[in-house]
Amino acid sequence: MLENKLFEALLDVIPFKAYATDIKTFEVVYANKMMRENMFAPQETYCWEKVFGQEEICSWCSIIDLELLEKENAKQDKHIVEFFDETDDKWLKSYDELMSWPDGRKVKYSILVDITDQKEIQGSMIKSHATMAMKNKQMTETNKKLQITKLKLQKSVGEFEQLLNATMEGLLIFEDALCKDINTQALDFFNCKNKDKAIGNDFLDFVSDNFKEIAAQNITLETPWECELLKKDGTTFPALIKNSFLTSSNRVVSIIDLSDLKQKEKEIQEQKKMVALGELIGNIAHQWRQPLSVISTAASGMELQKEMGVLTDDNFSSNCNSIVKTTEYLSKTIEEFRILVDNDDKKSIFNLTNVIHNFLNVINTSSQNNNIKIDLDLDNNIEIDGHKNKLIQCLINMYHNTKDAFEDKTIDAKFFSIKTSVENEKVIIKVKDNAGGIPQDVLPKIFEPYFTTKHQTQGTGLGLHMTYNLIVEDMNGNIKVSNVEFKYEDISYKGTEFTIEL
Repeated sequence: MLENKLFEALLDVIPFKAYATDIKTFEVVYANKMMRENMFAPQETYCWEKVFGQEEICSWCSIIDLELLEKENAKQDKHIVEFFDETDDKWLKSYDELMSWPDGRKVKYSILVDITDQKEIQGSMIKSHATMAMKNKQMTETNKKLQITKLKLQKSVGEFEQLLNATMEGLLIFEDALCKDINTQALDFFNCKNKDKAIGNDFLDFVSDNFKEIAAQNITLETPWECELLKKDGTTFPALIKNSFLTSSNRVVSIIDLSDLKQKEKEIQEQKKMVALGELIGNIAHQWRQPLSVISTAASGMELQKEMGVLTDDNFSSNCNSIVKTTEYLSKTIEEFRILVDNDDKKSIFNLTNVIHNFLNVINTSSQNNNIKIDLDLDNNIEIDGHKNKLIQCLINMYHNTKDAFEDKTIDAKFFSIKTSVENEKVIIKVKDNAGGIPQDVLPKIFEPYFTTKHQTQGTGLGLHMTYNLIVEDMNGNIKVSNVEFKYEDISYKGTEFTIEL
């Protein structure tokens, strides 16, 4: 029967772990396919043993809270709790609610959602991983006994409707390309009050005009894909779509609203801008510190000489000339930084060597103050059609990464080298230091957002992630990093080498 097929398939198309527990006996009465593949030995009795592999009731169990909400007739009848799954190295959020099961029992229905990305964005996983890992050790073994329970749930259309509306994602059922049913969550997504407005529509009727062509191309895909859907009031929202085909003419479409995730991505972009601004201010401070000291020394020196009556015309003229030259240097420096942060960084043809020297002007004072020797091996004939300011920003980020690496090292001869060449019609920029290299377990993560080996007060981990995005996404290039051993002036060193291909 089609209804049975629909009902059976619906249980397993949910892209999350889901299960139901008898609130009196703590017996697991139902689990979907994803949960069954990650349960413990079937001989165990209670939900904390079957689902979470624990020896006693879970510290985050929400049954008491849900019963209290139900007793108080609270408007909010769902309970949400977060915990860490050490087996998959992921954070999970559990959406729990009470419901009546078909056999009359009162159960807690739970849906587990992977919120690892959100936790990483918030930066909280680093703090809480150790604590939460102690509480969540085993969550991957299977339990086959729940298959019988799942089959019992397929007896009636009433049970089908109940399960359809118990999910947190929107579900639409299509037959012969037309919508035949829609759950309450999907109605909420589309700001639609009743099913009549949705039933009978083609899937493309739910898609915004800008994405209709993409949706038409992906409408037969069973792998998840992103789309922009249209609400009843004309507004749109980003969504993750997954098709599950029951027959050649029948399918279930799962919808997850990505609005919150997209907002988090926007916040990350804003943080990147703030990091870049912070780096810029730091560079200006490095460049100005010594010239301002020269001006201050010259001015105070003349004042002291005048008070002592030893200020000669030659001294006065010499000090004034020094102040004038220094202020000209300050003006030139701020102009270079102004060009660097110019938002109108249009694509243009530029000489790579000239851009590298512009970068050196920016970090000149910093490299002198930190005793870092700059070593150059440049091909002066390389011309690039690209964004020179973005390339300078990438070099600045890599330099500061090297400078920070030198801080906790006792290295007498510190250096930062840049080599340019053309290989196989590609521009190659190799940036190398002798700061000792990067630990092998850290190396694969170095371009990830918010990954940093520094203390939280010293770095955000966005510098090299921003560099990666500028090279790969904005400049259509590639960047790699590796540890290297080499000789410099007959002395053996270990360090890090970044290779940029444009």
